[in-house]
Amino acid sequence: IALALGFDLEKGRLDVSVHPFTGGAHPTDVRMTTRFKAQDVMDGIIGAIHETGHALYEQGRNADYDGLPVSNAAGMAIHESQSLLWERMVAKSRPFATFLLPKLRQSFPEAFPEDKTDEDLYRALNVIRERSVIRVEADEVTYPMHIILRFEIEEGLINGLIDVDDVPGIWRSKMKEYLGIEPADDAEGCLQDVHWSAGLAGYFPTYTLGAMSAVQIFDAAKQ
Repeated sequence: IALALGFDLEKGRLDVSVHPFTGGAHPTDVRMTTRFKAQDVMDGIIGAIHETGHALYEQGRNADYDGLPVSNAAGMAIHESQSLLWERMVAKSRPFATFLLPKLRQSFPEAFPEDKTDEDLYRALNVIRERSVIRVEADEVTYPMHIILRFEIEEGLINGLIDVDDVPGIWRSKMKEYLGIEPADDAEGCLQDVHWSAGLAGYFPTYTLGAMSAVQIFDAAKQ
């Protein structure tokens, strides 16, 4: 699927990790990962499509301007707009369901029998899920609350209003307040993302900003 979307294996690779991400040193060396669940084939596919959006943005940088500021990404909000454009605008559309179903049926014939239609797949991709403590498993209705929770904690940490030791408890409290659920442990709570351990404070709002940009870019592309 990543190859069908345009990912170039001569300039990158796809591997498996606990948390999907995209990195690399250069547009000719773009490395992305996804994760897979035995009980949910679409989790890995949607993760791969999201990361493919990041990878295509990197691989598409103009080689004529290599090493110059103009060749850099236009901020992480725009980077996220590219991943979310492919994930939400394209991969969750009816035409993509028509494209995807034969591929799924070929690889997973028991999970996608002949009586299942592309409309069934489209509806499954766009279902409103049960509220999840995991950000990357949230649907589009509850996802912004995951971002708001993280932003408020980051803001408190940066402003000195929250101590690091208090983050797990504040996380659980806010998750209960905003979504009515609580993580079983810190792995499902404040340690579930790679961002803070990588020093990426302030990154989370780029997902929501990117989602808003993706909608506008896709709307302009259709005109």
